[in-house]
Amino acid sequence: MLLARIALEQGRQLEAATSVRRVCDEARELAEDRLALLAEVELCHIQPAEQPAPSEDDSLPWAVRLPVMVAQSVSLLAVGDPARAAGRAADAVVLADSARLGRDALDARLVLGYALLGQGEDAEARATLLEALSNAVTIPSPLRAADALDALAHLALDPTPRTAQSVAATAAALRAPRGAGSVGRRRLRQVEPAGTVPAGWLHDDQLTQGAVAEIADRLTPVRGQPGSGPLALLTPAERVVADKVAEGLTSRQIAADLFLSPRTVDAHLSRIYRKLDINTRARLAALVIGG
Repeated sequence: MLLARIALEQGRQLEAATSVRRVCDEARELAEDRLALLAEVELCHIQPAEQPAPSEDDSLPWAVRLPVMVAQSVSLLAVGDPARAAGRAADAVVLADSARLGRDALDARLVLGYALLGQGEDAEARATLLEALSNAVTIPSPLRAADALDALAHLALDPTPRTAQSVAATAAALRAPRGAGSVGRRRLRQVEPAGTVPAGWLHDDQLTQGAVAEIADRLTPVRGQPGSGPLALLTPAERVVADKVAEGLTSRQIAADLFLSPRTVDAHLSRIYRKLDINTRARLAALVIGG
């Protein structure tokens, strides 16, 4: 399975698919049903448009159930149904976050970000992808960081082409020492990478949190005084939720707008209140409106 994932990351899709099918066949012969299911999930990532995602079973353990949900999202995205893909991925994010399964949450956020792009929800996609990028640095998972950077470069191309080129160069620099290629889940506009990666964005071939903050600052439009005041403590995703609260939306309405679970919105609000040392939506709205 690991060799298949390496082959996929390096662009050898046929080799990856052949290896995973072999794992699946051998697992079935040995009655290792969970391993066979995981192999089917991996095959869905390799050939999402051709391979139907496994059916979810509520009795499955989390280690299997969450990858199945992500695989279903990938399949829906591949067949041109980004709305359902976003909904499924959002559910996976909620479950993975609640179970503190960081890698599954990262995979789900990436699919959610790409699905939101497919719907033209650029602001929500940007916030989701920036959060995924930060998660990828924390884990760390440099190739998933590169996947997030691909989509962020796509988003930055029209308003800030120089930033888009810097982001694209960073994605390429993360993949180069690992011999990896892009495995993006939807067709993105090609961005010509800059000649160099901005200073401080990489350290020992890993993306830095400083790079995430700078990319977020360049790409996220913020009302008021950017980079100062208590609102600067919020992540991009938290800032989007805060803005929605200031517009008078309920948690359920925010969840519908952002393709999230109401529980996820409430979790964002809890973190926002803690960071800003407040405890009411009215106070949060006043802070956002006041800049």
